[in-house]
Amino acid sequence: MLDAFPDLDMIVEDLLGARDKTVARVRVTGTHQGAFMGIPPTGATVDVQLIDIMRFDGAGQVCERWGVADLLAMMQQLGVVPAGAPG
Repeated sequence: MLDAFPDLDMIVEDLLGARDKTVARVRVTGTHQGAFMGIPPTGATVDVQLIDIMRFDGAGQVCERWGVADLLAMMQQLGVVPAGAPG
């Protein structure tokens, strides 16, 4: 990921915890300067949202993780997928 987006920045916008799980809503930004998923560098800037859910074991270590990223928005920002018509 850092090869493709060397200026990658991740900002936690929300962090919620309950019992053995934590949910993070993260904003990721960066400039596409290297190959990513077979896509040559475009020089485009991306700004996408991630949601991560992590479960911690008794020692406080992450033992399970589920993540969702808005890859459609990323591909549209990279110019690989056309953006839909304005709503």
